[in-house]
Amino acid sequence: MTPLDTSGTPESRPVDPQTELVRLFADHGTSLYRVCRCTLGSAADAEDVVQDAFLKLLQHLAGARPRSLEARRPEGGVARDTLKG
Repeated sequence: MTPLDTSGTPESRPVDPQTELVRLFADHGTSLYRVCRCTLGSAADAEDVVQDAFLKLLQHLAGARPRSLEARRPEGGVARDTLKG
């Protein structure tokens, strides 16, 4: 994999995040799954980890910032309140 050249030539134009994700998954998805499967010992857990990894990668490629813990706290409170009934 070569780094993205931002010099302005047609070859260095920004790549669509979804297109880049598909390329990266095709190049590395199977290897990542195998490592996770061997490490975790579970096909389902390995699939979950690979899915999470590529979702985070897509968010990174698209320039999205992960939500902070502070942003998640209200949701956690709502969930706890719902469970308390």
